[in-house]
Amino acid sequence: MDAPLLDVVSSTPSQQNAVSQRNSTSEQQPQQQQPAPPQPSSPTRRGSSPNRRRGRMTSHEIANLMTNKARTTKNRLSYDSRSWLTTGLCSILFTGGSFVLMPWLLLTLLAAGVAVLHYEAVKYMPPEELDELKVPSEALVMLGAAMSLLLAFRLNVSYQRWWEARELWGDVLHASRSLLTHCLSHAPADGPVREVAGWAVGFAVALKHHLRGDLPDIIVLAAVASTAVRTVPRRTPSAARRLDALRASGPMLDDGGGGGGGGGCGELDGLYQLLTAAQIKHLAGSAHPPLYAVGRLRAAVERAVGGGGGGATAHAGTLVAAVGAVDMMVRALTGCERILKTPCPPGYVGVLRAVVIIWLALLPFCFAPIVHWAAIPLSSAIAFLVLAVEELAVQIENPFGLDANDLPLESFCLTVQADALRLVDEARDAEGAEGEAARAGSPGSVQVGAAQ
Repeated sequence: MDAPLLDVVSSTPSQQNAVSQRNSTSEQQPQQQQPAPPQPSSPTRRGSSPNRRRGRMTSHEIANLMTNKARTTKNRLSYDSRSWLTTGLCSILFTGGSFVLMPWLLLTLLAAGVAVLHYEAVKYMPPEELDELKVPSEALVMLGAAMSLLLAFRLNVSYQRWWEARELWGDVLHASRSLLTHCLSHAPADGPVREVAGWAVGFAVALKHHLRGDLPDIIVLAAVASTAVRTVPRRTPSAARRLDALRASGPMLDDGGGGGGGGGCGELDGLYQLLTAAQIKHLAGSAHPPLYAVGRLRAAVERAVGGGGGGATAHAGTLVAAVGAVDMMVRALTGCERILKTPCPPGYVGVLRAVVIIWLALLPFCFAPIVHWAAIPLSSAIAFLVLAVEELAVQIENPFGLDANDLPLESFCLTVQADALRLVDEARDAEGAEGEAARAGSPGSVQVGAAQ
């Protein structure tokens, strides 16, 4: 582990403030009994009783906060479809990046050069010779028609990939909800079902970072939660800066207690509520975190369903349904990897871009003899719009990144965590209420019991 990260783990600002307060209290009141030293944090669950004694939020409150955060987080797909400003000008500006800027500038300079040459040629060349230098408009129309078909097909294929990715993440949401409802109908909420919920959340978080190819946030958070993590992969830019960025991204819980002081990142509070620091450490250290989470999830499902009651028939039916939900997650993982690792054929993309560049380069030669200096802004505007369409196709071809039109994976993960926490917490409350009602009993139930 990097040295700055070890410093953060060994001595956090909250611990330093606590030490200074204890020292000042002991100096001012020497007769008072010294407070007991704080117990070292153990890798317990974030939702355990010490957290509640300290006045921390319950799982249900965290689930409500996560639901609100999933709704209010920066969702690139949330826009006003009736606003021309949002869907038109802003979308074009956000779409145009470095991929569009360089060829657009070169084509604009080419249009300016053609306009200048035409202006000078008009002075020294007769009109008959100028007409021979014009690009036939028929050739430009035919080439433009071919380019339009290729560009439309390219955009359609990219959108199909984008929509398939959205459906696969919808399967992840559906499978997590179905899995928890099946397990909760067969086993108590405080048992292995809580671990099932944790691994379902871990799968969603690990899948998001696996598809983006970056270092999961859970690695750094697991390092803070458990000092047993001694190594951080070399591709980590800076563990300390990464941790500071995570803590500044909207904490819902304060540091300390629970999982060893590694909480505080709102996007991962559900993970710390349901899994221990050791489990998160093993998930982060796996060579394939989503696949590891699926394996642990299947084992937790078998323990949860196999340890409950209800008879062999109910056990078999619930287990088959739960395993089917796990298989749906595996299919979603495989489908997302297929989209990620199979882009559009490079030959098709290369031919399309060659046709686009040639057509855009010929536009100034067709416009300059007709509109003269207006050929520069006209050619530049058309070039920007056509290149923006290709940029849009590139973005939605791989919809798992951070581009303007990519899927909001953060919102999906927050939804999975909020649903898992809410289902487990509400089931536990319902079981507690049913237990109290059963213990209190009613006159009718007592008479029936006596008659039996």
